[in-house]
Amino acid sequence: MGPVVNSNPVVSSKPAADYFGAAFPGYGAFVTAQSSRASTVWLGSGDGMLHGFYADTKAGADVGGNPIISYVPQLIHSRLTDLTNPALPKIQSFVDGTPFTGDVLPTTGGWKTYLFSALGRGGKGLFALDITNPDDLVQANAASIFKWQFSESDDASGDLGYNLSQIGSVHRTSEQANPIARMNNGKFAILQPNGVESTKGSAALYILFVDGPTSGVWSATTNYVKLVADAGPYSGAAKNGLGQPTWIDTNNDGVADYIYAGDLQGNIWKFDVTNANPANWKVAYANADGTNKRPLFIAEISSKRLPITSALEYKFHPLGGVVLIAGTGRSIAQTDFPDATLRKDSIFGIWDAPLYSTTPYISDPTKLSDTTRVAPAQSPGLPRGLTELELRTFTRVTLADTDPTNGIVGDGYVTGLPIDWGTKKGWYVNLKENSEMIISNPTITKGLVALVSIAPLNTSSETCFNRPRAFITFLDPLSGLLDRKLFEKITDGTNTFLVASKEITDQRVTLADDATTPSCASGALSCARIIGDTTDLLVRSTNTAGRIYWREIPSLKTR
Repeated sequence: MGPVVNSNPVVSSKPAADYFGAAFPGYGAFVTAQSSRASTVWLGSGDGMLHGFYADTKAGADVGGNPIISYVPQLIHSRLTDLTNPALPKIQSFVDGTPFTGDVLPTTGGWKTYLFSALGRGGKGLFALDITNPDDLVQANAASIFKWQFSESDDASGDLGYNLSQIGSVHRTSEQANPIARMNNGKFAILQPNGVESTKGSAALYILFVDGPTSGVWSATTNYVKLVADAGPYSGAAKNGLGQPTWIDTNNDGVADYIYAGDLQGNIWKFDVTNANPANWKVAYANADGTNKRPLFIAEISSKRLPITSALEYKFHPLGGVVLIAGTGRSIAQTDFPDATLRKDSIFGIWDAPLYSTTPYISDPTKLSDTTRVAPAQSPGLPRGLTELELRTFTRVTLADTDPTNGIVGDGYVTGLPIDWGTKKGWYVNLKENSEMIISNPTITKGLVALVSIAPLNTSSETCFNRPRAFITFLDPLSGLLDRKLFEKITDGTNTFLVASKEITDQRVTLADDATTPSCASGALSCARIIGDTTDLLVRSTNTAGRIYWREIPSLKTR
């Protein structure tokens, strides 16, 4: 097998989605029929193939690691000769994207388990395979295994770029991979950003229905919907591109109602997909005719746009709407990290309130400074500027600290005032280290949002470690503070603070519930583990009131 660079392995097991109700007929029977299905592992590699393996056992026999199938996407065919060209690098980006799998209901044929994968840096396109029955994944069934592909030739507008999203988490509503959603037109779809380095440099969302093209031809509105949030034009390093989208269900039917995503220009976009007719899906904050599209928020400090390349997380607000949590940062090209522009990246919690005005808030869209922005005639307007957010102060223990403290280097804490939601529309906290940024997706766990940031190595103090520093930070998604003990406390003089941030040794980690550690066995709801290549850190929350398996009710008012 060729080298694996940016493609993360994914495990496909027996069906276990949280599908119920009228939108998901027959799913229970599908679960029963597939209850003995063997687990499989999938990942892409630099040899131009997507590889599939058995994960553990099949019919009682240990077949873990045995190959099942290797698939060469048609979009890679013409480049395979690069592998034999001695003038080219030995490691090529071919099938470089992270695959994801999920249960879907096509228009015909009943429930299936599909695998989807973008090519990452390998190309501007993605493909879908039917992997419902691992035993059927043989050469003779190639025509039925392959479902479709989508590339620049299927949408020649120049909006499609390289999709570098790292799919790693499941959606809290469906318990499926985040990009898979049932839409209000009754069809399943995957939500794909246009990515980076598109010809036009735009920011656009693709909603691709899992049925694929009609007679091999992709038709807009029939087979897919494209919602262009920012058409540009951009050139060079100023090009835009949409990041990984996040969908939410506001009426508890398991169907996507709104979609949020950030972009390279620091915009947080909201897409309205509540209508049953895909022709009426749109950028949420815009004029009735679709002109003057406006983002929910613009991440900007000192007239510098802060790029958002990771997915957004969300928490329903007790006063209605949702709070969107965004970490800023960009590490796409070699020159992105460390950041030579000395951009100060941040974490934002932005309230999308139910009654925001749709009247334009920015008097001159070509100007970025807060002083050029004026409020609309009716209020409240969309959140703009840092003055409308509550600042959280981030303090981290360093080697230079001389005050008595029981914290260690890398420990951090956040302080700030309670939020008056009558006057404020969210919160923000600036990251501490030079060029510190967030490039992996935030995760909600134990009622808190966990974010992993990376920062350049401090070469003056660390001579035996050549990887970037990494930190994991836990915050309450509504307040931007920490209201419970997770780790130890820091005592600095007469003040005591809860540790909210710890230095770790991995740039990407997995957060898992822990019920095996003796101190957690009787209170597993409060325990989690942070697991990475070399990281194994226990998080024990003093708040045990949360229930893991209860669905969050969007309309529930808690005060």
